[in-house]
Amino acid sequence: PSLPSHRPDGPLLFDPGGGAIQAAATGRFLLSRVGDAITVDPVTAVTVAGDGGRVVTASGHGDAFDSVVITAGAGTAALAAGVGIDVPTTRVHHARFTFRLRDKDRTPPCWIERAGTWREGFTSYGHVVSPGHWAVGGHPPDDEVRWDRGAAWAVQRSREIVTQYAADYLTGVEPTPVGTVYCDYT
Repeated sequence: PSLPSHRPDGPLLFDPGGGAIQAAATGRFLLSRVGDAITVDPVTAVTVAGDGGRVVTASGHGDAFDSVVITAGAGTAALAAGVGIDVPTTRVHHARFTFRLRDKDRTPPCWIERAGTWREGFTSYGHVVSPGHWAVGGHPPDDEVRWDRGAAWAVQRSREIVTQYAADYLTGVEPTPVGTVYCDYT
């Protein structure tokens, strides 16, 4: 298979059919399955209840369920703590950059690279985001993107690192970012 690097070294996840989730389509699918069972009320607590879980909402409702899924969000750590799951709470900045493919008809595989082959402590992921465009998210050491440095500094530093990574290590991309997506995570 055609990997997006000159010299890939494991471990890495290579998924020829992978890519970004299509959130709108996924949301429509989930809504079609649960329909009227959705309640819009902020969750304030999740606890273990027998073999399942109990969900308490801001309006005071507390319903028991066979299973509960706690998804990522601002209150994840507090909700997970109620069922004994320790979730990191230190926030760091993250940026993903989109690069043009040299061959706009090429579709590189989705991949997650954790080997640190390019640079010690640096890991990345990449996937097609639109025809002719491949996105790369780099994970520099946390100190490079720590919260107190601020989003603008972290995005600029990440842009420098990921652009150098694209130039040195990746094949098939023009190493000049044409788009940026910013987020933060714990």
